[in-house]
Formats: sequence, structure tokens, C-alpha cells
Amino acid sequence: MKRCAPLPVLLLASQWLAATRAEDFQTWYTASLKWFDTEYVDPIATGHFRMTDKSTDFSLWRFGQAAMANPMAWMRAGLAYRYTEQERPNGSWLHQRRGDIMLIPHWKLSQRLSASLRHQFELRSTEGADEISERLRMRLQLSLSTPSWHPMHSAYSSNEVFHDFDRERISENRFVPMGLRFRLNEKTHLRFFYMLRSLRGLEQWRHAHVVGTGMSLSL
Repeated sequence: MKRCAPLPVLLLASQWLAATRAEDFQTWYTASLKWFDTEYVDPIATGHFRMTDKSTDFSLWRFGQAAMANPMAWMRAGLAYRYTEQERPNGSWLHQRRGDIMLIPHWKLSQRLSASLRHQFELRSTEGADEISERLRMRLQLSLSTPSWHPMHSAYSSNEVFHDFDRERISENRFVPMGLRFRLNEKTHLRFFYMLRSLRGLEQWRHAHVVGTGMSLSL
């Protein structure tokens, strides 16, 4: 056990170093709507928007539709289609169509602590590209329930790694040291988080601070 102890310390140190080199501050906004209640499948519509360049430039929007299910007590799975428009450096917009396959095993570690490991495989068709690109995302998340801190529901931390098959390397990392979830009522949930986003360029990594909000609604 003593040999494994330095590993989390090294990971946290690397993220702290990346945070000191961050070049941008961004704000992200996400909303999801479970628009129909069924016994086996949850149909969920999603929207996502980003402000970059010190949160002054509206640079990306995305809409999608997902179908999520619980095939086993410890597993959540889903399929999704998403359409994205992203601003190019010259001011024009680039569109992308994406299909996702998701497997999310989850475990109860204690009465209040739980963990999940999301595997998300993406097929992406980007404007101007000759072929469909493939990417794998893996996110480890720890959640701590806070039943006595109403309306706060839980706090969480996560790290997500992106592997680009075309480039044959890790292309992005998203580290969330702290996120908070609030349960406003039975059908409305709100979350806030801080994230350190690291993107791998041709020669070096670029880092950005991200503050995000998300709202989940159920009909």
C-alpha cells in the first residue's frame, strides 16, 4: 500500500501545475430534459453552450437526444446522437454530427460514498473530414451524498481522459476537483462545478479554467 501512496499525490501535483499554466477562463452551460417517463428507457434531450476567451466569446453550442436504461442494478447504458456547431478561428462555424455509446458501471462504496466509471465511445462526422473519427472517453467519478445539507444533494470529484484513435494518443483531460449537486424538488436538479480542462496540441498541452452549471428537468 505504501508504494501506491505517491500516485494520487503525483496526479494532484500535475493538475496543480497545469492549473498555474491555464491560459483561458471559460463558462459552460448544460441542460437536460427527461421528456417522457417509461419503465425501461429514459428519453433525454440535451443542450450545451460554451463561452470561451475569458468567457466573452460564444463559441460552441450542441443539441442531442439520448436513450438511457438500466440493464443491471450496477450498470447504466445508453445511446445518443448529438449535433454541434463550433466557431472557427476565422469566425465561421464548423458543424459535427456524433453518435455515442455509453456504459456506466457504478458501485456503492459506503453508506454515503459511491463511484462510477463511464465508458463513452464516440463516432464523429466533422464537416470537411473525409472519414469518421473515433474517440474513447473514460471518466472516474466519486460522489458523496449530503443528506443533512438540504437542498444540496451531493458533492463529487472526477477525472475524464479522452483517447483519439486517429491520432493514436490521449488528446484531452478534464479534471473536476469539486462539483456540487442540488435537488430543488422531485423533478429539478441543479449542479455547479469547477474544471481544469487540458487539450493536447501539436507540440504542447493548453489548459483552461472552466466554471460550469447544469440543470436537469423531468416531466
